[in-house]
Amino acid sequence: MYRILVLEDEIDFAEIMSIYLKKHDYSYELVHNLSDAKKVFDNNTFDLVLTDLMLPDGSGSDFCKYIRETSTIPIIVISCLDDDTTIVNNFSFGADDYITKPLQPAQFIARIEANIRRTKIYSSNLNIQNDSDIVEFCNMTFDKKHKKITLENEDTVELSPIEFTLLCVFLENQDTLILYEHLYKQVWDKDSLGDYRTIMVHVSNLKKKIDPLNKGIITNVRGAGYLFTCID
Repeated sequence: MYRILVLEDEIDFAEIMSIYLKKHDYSYELVHNLSDAKKVFDNNTFDLVLTDLMLPDGSGSDFCKYIRETSTIPIIVISCLDDDTTIVNNFSFGADDYITKPLQPAQFIARIEANIRRTKIYSSNLNIQNDSDIVEFCNMTFDKKHKKITLENEDTVELSPIEFTLLCVFLENQDTLILYEHLYKQVWDKDSLGDYRTIMVHVSNLKKKIDPLNKGIITNVRGAGYLFTCID
């Protein structure tokens, strides 16, 4: 049984989420403020975090940043705020997904399932063309087992579950235009409905890690998708 940490200060809304989680056999721990959430997170093991944004003693964004200091656990932000700036900022702070209130039960559970599934794939490794744990590309080394990239200058960077999956898709489609919708479907296992903000933020984070000199390994083809090409 998967275990979820739920941070929500609205009692009625927390009860609604509890009903959905119980119905689908998820175990959960419910907290109502940021201080308690940090303590519970530090002393327990969870498979996913659900967090509201506006809290009595801080924000869900603060919790995202706190979690990302030590963990790659999937985080879903749930909020009534739906403006581009808020959504994009929270992806930058470490959120994997963003759901706007009011909840749609089927979508709510589907998002949870997809994020947990992606993390389990990340933990068990994806096959990239062959079964080798080490993949060489663009003068870099991708250690799939440890989810790390060794750059040309021998610096090492760690990948989040989403960044890991994105890189796997890019490596399997080198020198080929990968459409936004296809990439979204491969990584998030659902249709984007034309909203590509999530992709753009996470691809941007991946680019900063594997292409710090901005050589153009990942190129955004405006209005279409991305090209992954190793530059000499």
